[in-house]
This record gives sequence, structure tokens and C-alpha cells, in this order.
Amino acid sequence: MTRPAGPAGSSDGARTPPDPPLPVPAKRAIENVTGDLQTDPMPESIDVHQVDDTTWVVHDPTVARNDPRHTLACMTQTEGGAVEVIWLLSGRTSSHPSLRAALDAVRNERRPQTRPFAIPHLPPVRGRGSARSRTHRQGRRSD
Repeated sequence: MTRPAGPAGSSDGARTPPDPPLPVPAKRAIENVTGDLQTDPMPESIDVHQVDDTTWVVHDPTVARNDPRHTLACMTQTEGGAVEVIWLLSGRTSSHPSLRAALDAVRNERRPQTRPFAIPHLPPVRGRGSARSRTHRQGRRSD
């Protein structure tokens, strides 16, 4: 009697182990860590990749992968639940009480810079009708 071929055409009948599960997308991984991120887990302009159970790397998808500005920060959750963020471009660090607060900091850091409000440049207000102001403008003193 002939046995049916095993998976992937193997004729020995031995089953190969299933493929390992694909990594959880960053959005879902963050939701699993903290339930308070259900509504707005990440700013749209960043990618968060989970390295292990307590470490994430933040990338800017608008910058080319070979550009040093592509990787923004590394976030690590401590045993107490606080999150330490290392900003890779500036080398500074920051500490946040939760993963949500750390992502908010990333959102604020990535907010596009805006120009300051324009200050209108108007000539100075000149006094009208005053003899003193007229004479000072003309360079004479009135006695």
C-alpha cells in the first residue's frame, strides 16, 4: 500500500514543523504592552519596531533608510514600567512614566517646525501738533 506524500512533497511521511509565527506588527505589540494605547497608538509619521519584550526602535519612514536621520530613538521599558528614550541624533536621553508618554514625546519631537508669527513692521507713531516734536524732527530747538 502506498502512503500519501507528506507536506512539501516529502515521501518519508515525516511532518515538518510549522513556520515560526511572523513578528507582531509594532502597533499591536504596543497595544499588548499597555492597554491605554488602544485609540491612538502611534503618530502616523513614525514606525515603531519591537526588538524584544521591552525594547522598541523608532524610525521615520519619510527619510531614506540609508540616511542616519531614519532611526530616531530607542525606547526601553524598565521593570517599574517607566520608559527610557535614547534620542539617537542628539544623544540625549529622556524618561517617561509610560509607553504612551514616550510615544507622545516622539510625536512632539517629530512635529514639523513652523515659522514664528510675523511681527508687523510699522513706522513709529509720530506726535501731531506738538511744537516740541516738530522742532526735534527738524533739528532745531525751540526756546
